[in-house]
Amino acid sequence: MGSSLSKIKSAFYLIFYLKLGIKVKVLILSKEMEFIMPSVVNDSCKLCKTCVEVCPVDAFREGETQVVVSPEDCIDCGVCISECPEGAIMPDSEADEKWIKFNEEKAAEWPEASK
Repeated sequence: MGSSLSKIKSAFYLIFYLKLGIKVKVLILSKEMEFIMPSVVNDSCKLCKTCVEVCPVDAFREGETQVVVSPEDCIDCGVCISECPEGAIMPDSEADEKWIKFNEEKAAEWPEASK
């Protein structure tokens, strides 16, 4: 998120979600706001789509057996992590590298998950 446009987008989402009362984790670096890291889905996903229902930015993409998070759209609000009944979603700082890559690759291929 090094570009000015990304920082403006981050600031917009932060203000929007704070107005909605959603807690958003942010990191302040050199007086610039940047969201920490996106969420990652692993193979524990059972395609219940609880995460899809609660995601405020439609960051999920749907495959035949599971969903993944689009790192381009996820704002790391953490709502999906706390709502997942299978514990299949975690911050990428805690995820296995293979699931980070899987989410990135499949998010580029799969369509937006339906609610």
